[in-house]
Amino acid sequence: MVEDMNKGEGGFGLSWTRGPDNDNFSNAALISDEKGSTSGTNIGASYEEREPTIGSHRGPIQKEGGNSIPSPSVWYRWIAPDDGEYTFHVKDDFMSTVGVMSGESVDKLTVETMAPKPLFPEDRYATLHAVAGTVYSIMVVDWDYYLDGMGPFTLNWMPAPKNNDFAKAALIKGSSGHLAGTNLGASIEKDELIAEFDGKHPDSIGSSVWYQWTAPANASYRFGADGKVHHIVAITSGESVDSLKDETETAPHKAMSKYFATVNAVKGSKYNILVEDYHAEQGAFDFNWDPRPVNDDFGNAILLVGKVMTVEGTNVGSTDETDEPAPVQKPDGTTDAQKKDDDAPAEVPARRSVWYRWTASYSDPTSFTVVGDKFKPAVTVYAGTALNALTPVGMEDSGAGETTARVSFTAAAGSSYYILVDGVEGKTGRFSLSGVSSVNAVK
Repeated sequence: MVEDMNKGEGGFGLSWTRGPDNDNFSNAALISDEKGSTSGTNIGASYEEREPTIGSHRGPIQKEGGNSIPSPSVWYRWIAPDDGEYTFHVKDDFMSTVGVMSGESVDKLTVETMAPKPLFPEDRYATLHAVAGTVYSIMVVDWDYYLDGMGPFTLNWMPAPKNNDFAKAALIKGSSGHLAGTNLGASIEKDELIAEFDGKHPDSIGSSVWYQWTAPANASYRFGADGKVHHIVAITSGESVDSLKDETETAPHKAMSKYFATVNAVKGSKYNILVEDYHAEQGAFDFNWDPRPVNDDFGNAILLVGKVMTVEGTNVGSTDETDEPAPVQKPDGTTDAQKKDDDAPAEVPARRSVWYRWTASYSDPTSFTVVGDKFKPAVTVYAGTALNALTPVGMEDSGAGETTARVSFTAAAGSSYYILVDGVEGKTGRFSLSGVSSVNAVK
């Protein structure tokens, strides 16, 4: 029988399809191992009477007039190989979600964990505190039937990172270092600081990992998470996850620019560093920390004096500032000092810049050359006295060499210039900066 819910009349199309083999709880598909992936679909699936509810839109959905349409679901069965935290993640082109239950019959299941209402299409993670040998049932269900929530999907499962929880933060030491990290399979704890939202988010959506570090000196430090996927870094102090104080000095993520944080550290103080997903992105990253160079900020530019000058420098631990002009890196390694952050292509990585200042005694042709130690530097010269009102006066020479950058211009007597040294593709290292101002300066 075909009947209109609102007593209307007209033509219609009738379609039918065979439901998935794992449509019902008793026919759940078996999955195994601590980590894996399987393809599935809920096309043709149905709602089984007395299925548990996960999410605010789960179960029969009430429509106007008291009629209901069930949310289709499919089932999987998994035996925990060991004690610990495991994450189940569903990925698709529609808005499904995932829940994990324990129990032997569909009407006597206990919901152990479920993914919260997703903010983003990728954000469907459920983290389970598993007990070895326990049988768990995993339900994949569309979040909202009215959002066309049917189609193929991929179900992934994996152990959570060991530093997933605040209490199990990975200990790091020293003034500088780096190590491999990941938030793949991680989750958010209840009452955890959510850096992306500048506060605590009630739905505990996202994935984060923790590091703990004791400052070896009174200094400003940079902490970064560099990888192919975007991460956000925040620095906190405190002894419990629900009472942390944000110690982040620089928070560029608020402007959706780069993925690092800085802190004015006090020697002997303990800091908790949070690496969090940005828009539900998960993946590997290089976690690194370094003291910031003294000339990291425009206001602390190192003074250069004379017509011929050479200094040794580094951009390790450096950052960019709000309103800082950016030498946009082209595929051939050249730069275009005319562009700024808002215009920069998305593939340009985090900038790692330091500053120098020089006042011309004469009106002469002038050049500044930077030679990087195993990395390609970038250099731009600006006129002006305020960071947000600088004017580029020289363009970089693209033929300077693989580890060399050079910029040439004609200096005006009595004028002050700021020299910005950066690393192409966000690279860092030590470098040598030399300047020559004379009639024979430009080669």
